[in-house]
Order: sequence, then C-alpha cells, then structure tokens
Amino acid sequence: MLAEMESGITRWPAELEKEYLAAGYWENRSLGEQIFAVADKFPQRSALVDPDHGIDLTFAQLTQRADATAARLLQLGFQPGNRAIIALPNTASFIVLLLGMLRAGILPVLALPNHRHFELKTLALSSGARAYISADVVRGFDHRELGENLTQEVPN
Repeated sequence: MLAEMESGITRWPAELEKEYLAAGYWENRSLGEQIFAVADKFPQRSALVDPDHGIDLTFAQLTQRADATAARLLQLGFQPGNRAIIALPNTASFIVLLLGMLRAGILPVLALPNHRHFELKTLALSSGARAYISADVVRGFDHRELGENLTQEVPN
C-alpha cells in the first residue's frame, strides 16, 4: 500500500535517504507510525495540551480520538491513499484530524487557513485531493463558501 500512496510524492534524493538512514537521522517509518509507537510506549504521558480549549490529553486518549476520527473518515467514504486538503488553525482538532487521517491511510495535503481560492485550487488540482477540510469561519473569513466554490471548479 505504501508504494500506492507514494504516487505523486517527490522523494528526497536516494543518496541522501541512504545517508540519513545509515546515520540514524531517519527511521524507515512514517510520521504516523512514529507517533503511534510513542503512544503505545507511554500511554499515560501527556501528549496534547490546548489550554485555549481546555484540552489536556494523554497519548492513550489522543490515540482513541485519532482512531475514532479514522473510523469516521472511512465511514464517510474516504479510502486509504485518498488525499485531502487540511486548512485548519493550530488547535487540538487539527492534530486529532491529522493523526486520524494518518491512521486511516489518508494522505494530508497541508494548507494554511490564510490560503484562499488560488492556492487551494492549485493544491487540489496538483495533488488530486478529494476533500477540503477547514474550519467554518476563521478571523471573519467564511471557508464554507470557499469550499463550495472549490467543489464546483475541481472535478475530483
């Protein structure tokens, strides 16, 4: 499945990959695999704190929420290898969604909440993203309308 998911991903030069792996800078694991391995090893340690929203999760709680998010995304029709644009502020919800996507094998295409139509349309067309996930309104800007416009202009 990894080779299937890597389609369209620009990799580092092979000689640098070998060097970084040999030196121990990199491991042959994905970001999600690394995070969930730490969660398995230290389930009761604090993993995510968002004081603005009253959230303080242990790794076990974070994994539970990520797994529930992964299941819901798959129920909604996402499939492993699909891509989705995420344009959320840096909150606990963003982290839970990102980890849920990684757990489900959905490839995140990371965007900024400040990106607008041009940037998001370019990302959607070039990545083959099947969804645009954003907050409803951020700093007075309505992302719902932007999302509706994108779905009409981007065939995937």
